[in-house]
Amino acid sequence: MIWRTTVLLLLAVLAAPAAAETEAEVRALGKALHDPDLEKAAVAAKRLRELGAEAEPATDDLIKALDRRIPEGLRRRIWHPWRGVMPSYQSDVVKALLAIGPPAKAALPKLLAFLGATRAYKGKPLDWLVQPLFDVWRGKVPDAKEGLLAWARGGARGLTKPLQQRFRVWLVSLGKEAHPIWDAWLQTGVLDDAFAVGVLHEEGAAGLPLLAKHFSRDRALQTTMLRAWIQAGHLPAFSHEHVLDRLATESMERKANAVVTILAAMTKDLAPSLAAKLGAQRFHWNTWRALSSHGGSFGRRVGRHWYAANAPKVRTQGFAKDGLRDTAALGGAGGTTFRETAGGLLVGLRYTYELVNWAPAIRSIQGLYWHEGKMLDGRVYGKHGAKRGEVMSKPGYAIGGLFAQQGKRFQGFAVIYMRHLDGKLDPKDAYIDTWHGDAITGHTEMRLAGEGYDIVGIHGRAGSDIDAFGLIERRPPTVESKPKKP
Repeated sequence: MIWRTTVLLLLAVLAAPAAAETEAEVRALGKALHDPDLEKAAVAAKRLRELGAEAEPATDDLIKALDRRIPEGLRRRIWHPWRGVMPSYQSDVVKALLAIGPPAKAALPKLLAFLGATRAYKGKPLDWLVQPLFDVWRGKVPDAKEGLLAWARGGARGLTKPLQQRFRVWLVSLGKEAHPIWDAWLQTGVLDDAFAVGVLHEEGAAGLPLLAKHFSRDRALQTTMLRAWIQAGHLPAFSHEHVLDRLATESMERKANAVVTILAAMTKDLAPSLAAKLGAQRFHWNTWRALSSHGGSFGRRVGRHWYAANAPKVRTQGFAKDGLRDTAALGGAGGTTFRETAGGLLVGLRYTYELVNWAPAIRSIQGLYWHEGKMLDGRVYGKHGAKRGEVMSKPGYAIGGLFAQQGKRFQGFAVIYMRHLDGKLDPKDAYIDTWHGDAITGHTEMRLAGEGYDIVGIHGRAGSDIDAFGLIERRPPTVESKPKKP
């Protein structure tokens, strides 16, 4: 047992690196860095790296060694032993200088150049190179901080998460001094641009100029900025046009509600601008749903502006002797005909809906009428479906028309509400409700009524479903002119 222990101790002593005993030995290792045989020079570089701070006497030779390159003739060969030796040689030289620390400050320009040219490979992060510069050199060597900032403009990638986190915390602490870095990240679209957006957003007014500068760079970056602003509950002025464009041309998924809430609370009235952008193009009912549910008076103003610009031309033909006119009945050819007038204004609809043969369908519908200060319930047509809903105009308004989709059945609808003033509907004070039932993407919405005539009934065809549905309009009574006095 004693013999075995003695052998193990001897092997440990032989395996341990021997410390340099004299400064002359260290200087000799430094000279060996320039040996014409790169493999011998690599042995010296490794030894100096192992010596750590004790390699300081060889600093000048280590700095010169950073410039060593494979000779041109050998570099052009497809394979040569030196091509495998050079990376480890350079790495050992750099690590030796970093271990020496600030006393090797003359090497800083070359170390930073080496950092800029070095790539981090999977499993081999750049911590060994960045951490000494960050933790040791940054506060003790002039220009080390500026060098790290210049390197960070490229994204500061290739670090392990702990060091990356510490590095980013430092950058954030610099405030405006770090703006050139955020500017570079946003300009080049590095993977860290979302982090830059978050930092600038947290800075408030100080960060807005940079965000405004890069807001139009690409759609993904705009989305990142919009998420931050929407979550904070405000939208900078330079983003308004873009936000209105998005509301008018896409669904915005769940963001539409929050955006409309923000717009509704703004001092500047953007209702005319949003109405103009919505134009006469295909509706995005998610936007109208948000305007109806979260826009308050702002949503109604958008609807009024939009309808004022897109209201249908009034037609005076087609009324029967009783002053009533049936719109087209949208849907298929099935079912039994129904027609109802209850003597009052149509102000609401109760309905049920569900999928029928994999297509949306209104299963039943019931008109709600206002007559002489009382609410009258119409008859229920069709048979009840799985999902229920109800639309009701606000006080002082009534239903003035519908936008609807049709297929083999009546599929879904959105209501046009108009103010009822002086005994008639006013198309100049109209707003559009959200979509009810289900809509099919790509199907065109058709309009029923909407010219400003009172809606006093419903008609169509029904069986197990509402196969077709239309409205009944009433022409206002003709006012006879009084005879002129003789």
